[in-house]
Amino acid sequence: MFTQVIACGGVICRALLLAGLLSGSAVAQDRGPIIDMHLHAFGFDEFGATPPPNEVTGVVPFARTDEAAMHATLDAMRKHDVVLAVTSGPVPDVLRWASVAQGTIIGGAGLGPMDSLPEAESLRRLVKDEPIAVLGELGLQYHGLSASDPKIADYFALAEELDIPVALHSGLGGSGTTYTCCPKFRASLGSPATIEDMLARHPKLRIYLMHAGYPYLAETKAILSSYPQVYVDVAGINWTLPRAEFHAYLKALVDAGFGKRIMFGSDQMVWPDAIALAIEGIDGADFLSPEQKRDIFYNNAATFLRLDQAAIDKNHGR
Repeated sequence: MFTQVIACGGVICRALLLAGLLSGSAVAQDRGPIIDMHLHAFGFDEFGATPPPNEVTGVVPFARTDEAAMHATLDAMRKHDVVLAVTSGPVPDVLRWASVAQGTIIGGAGLGPMDSLPEAESLRRLVKDEPIAVLGELGLQYHGLSASDPKIADYFALAEELDIPVALHSGLGGSGTTYTCCPKFRASLGSPATIEDMLARHPKLRIYLMHAGYPYLAETKAILSSYPQVYVDVAGINWTLPRAEFHAYLKALVDAGFGKRIMFGSDQMVWPDAIALAIEGIDGADFLSPEQKRDIFYNNAATFLRLDQAAIDKNHGR
């Protein structure tokens, strides 16, 4: 998860409010369905009795229970035509969400800052018997690990064997992470360069870098250039960074020729308004053509997830 939140600035926030994106009154018009490659299901008690405000909008979520928080997110997804979402978190929470929103949630077995991964063989059973279809979000960086660390080699071997995608946290964490939850956290472990040895061992592994490796632009380009199976999502950075900074980073990846391997994500945790903000981050990128936006919102993820034509037709209401 990407927890560093940087204020969007008064002008941008006021514009979004006027447009209805923060109030939730805006609905998808011509952009078509969206696949969110980066959503979270949590036990709500992780955030205490009163959840923190969205640090971009200042909005405090109204939900105070797991059930209300889940439905607030699902409502926001429906409002903005998010038809599929790769959803990670504690496995019981992911399974609960999947049971309520059948056909919409693609379950991920993740490793958060305070979590531990299930045994590799129990993960095999989860993939076989339950709606777990992704390994991730893997927040290895919070545990002082890189994807090339031998301690977790079995998980990548299993993902390659089962042909399930891996969603890997990359880039930054929250300010002061090393001094709070995660003393082993190191910013340098967020560099996409740290995954290269693992990629060399697993040529058939489907993997995407969450947060698009930000701020490691050169390293992200190098990995995307050398390993065609690697994709990225732009979750978190598409609404927490100053807009000009995000657009410069996104444009650099598109200009480098990677427009077909960039996927949308929201990194929504307990702030349903984050989904609208994340969408606006792409909609507001004037340098993208409508076709490029459609690729980011849906087509690239459909390719990465290997959706069949029947699923694509269903998502488009055909």
